Amino acid sequence: SNDRTLKILIIFNNNSEESELIFEDNGIGIDLQKNKDKLFGMYQRFHNYPNSKGLGLYLVRTQIESMGGSIKIQSEVNKGTQFIINFKKN
Repeated sequence: SNDRTLKILIIFNNNSEESELIFEDNGIGIDLQKNKDKLFGMYQRFHNYPNSKGLGLYLVRTQIESMGGSIKIQSEVNKGTQFIINFKKN
């Protein structure tokens, strides 16, 4: 959001069963009600930024899943977004 200073929080949690990486910001957020089914699709854009290609979340998800992990998103418009990445341990 242009109304506040950008904050990015990175958290790492580790236990005997899994490793969890959380990225959280206070940016413009994503309307999950409107975009939930398209979120990780190729060439999907949710904001009108001219240099955006719509590949970022698609590539992130495919790489995480190729390593046996998972990714979830929690977001609220004008509040921010949280990406939660989990990797199970063998």
